[in-house]
Amino acid sequence: MFRPKVERWRAIVQSERGNLPTDLVLAIIDNESRGKPGAIAGKRTKHPELLQRRIGPPIVAYRALGLMQVIPRNIANYARTVAPVTYDDMVGTTPADARIQICLGVSVLRSALASLHRRDSSAWPWPSGPLTDEQLWIGLAAYAIGSGNVGRKLDQLGQEGKPQTWASLVNRFPSWGQPHNNPIGYVRRIAGLLDAPYLPTEPEPARNSALIAIALGLLAILALSQKRKTWLKRT
Repeated sequence: MFRPKVERWRAIVQSERGNLPTDLVLAIIDNESRGKPGAIAGKRTKHPELLQRRIGPPIVAYRALGLMQVIPRNIANYARTVAPVTYDDMVGTTPADARIQICLGVSVLRSALASLHRRDSSAWPWPSGPLTDEQLWIGLAAYAIGSGNVGRKLDQLGQEGKPQTWASLVNRFPSWGQPHNNPIGYVRRIAGLLDAPYLPTEPEPARNSALIAIALGLLAILALSQKRKTWLKRT
């Protein structure tokens, strides 16, 4: 169960989520807006967009909007390709406005997950197969910072001969997007809300190797220290 301000949207989420888990969408709502419809982000995005109004001239939107904090670029794309949506819909507070905000956020999340499926349908089987934790965590990162940004990191892993997994992304790019747009922290927060681990329980071999190297280095320093103490005693 989520906080009451988030739980009140459960019925709408269940009717609009498609084949995504209800609690996943609610966790994003909790993280993004604490369940407040029409929420406006405090930080500006890099790519403002012109959004239509219900009445009057269009408005330039600079900030993520709504229950699921969708950026203006994705709002404009949804309005062009899926269904009409206005700036007023995204900042509105009625149940009808909330439904539009949830529909749009779910659409962006589905697109992020589907982009992984198009890259490798066997590694990331959803939507034709089950939604694995692996696809979920990488898809959430794509929801947070864009599929293109995540795709470039996955390509870099492939070029380096590393597996294109969430654990590889975390180990290879531990400071990714810090301090302001950190997808690793974003996924960790969603995982916490879902009471799920955000990393595999087994560390990668590369991480094991690094830990072993550190341990061996400490042992070498300790051995040198002991030798120095022995030498001092003799002198």
